[in-house]
Amino acid sequence: MSKRYLNHCYPTASCPEILSFSSISSPFLGVKSAQYGVDYAPVAIPAWHDLLPESQLISELFTPNKAAPHMLSFGYKISGVINQQSGDGVINLSSQLAPQAQRQAIKVRGYNDDHVSILANEELAQDIMQFWQQIESTNTEQ
Repeated sequence: MSKRYLNHCYPTASCPEILSFSSISSPFLGVKSAQYGVDYAPVAIPAWHDLLPESQLISELFTPNKAAPHMLSFGYKISGVINQQSGDGVINLSSQLAPQAQRQAIKVRGYNDDHVSILANEELAQDIMQFWQQIESTNTEQ
């Protein structure tokens, strides 16, 4: 959702306070398992529709436009029972590392964490802080 918002506001300079974009284990190509929620839940949460790999949201994430400097962080420790493919136990590596996302990112970094543990990773927190400081100092110099 953050990337979708930035796609609308960044090219028009309507969000000047946003200097960068940091993603953590994001499903840039969608999540196939969202289909289970759409098909079997008594009420499908709208986000499940958006997370489907063939959704309009996913297809428009990387439309050519000016993008905020992006740090792409991904987890690769398989855990849990939902997704045993390469990834963080929830989001496949192929979705986290979509080629379009890698091309737009100015920094790509992987962590040996699952989908939940990555959020408590101190090294990730430091890396994001350094990225933000780098972007802020670059914008201050201009």
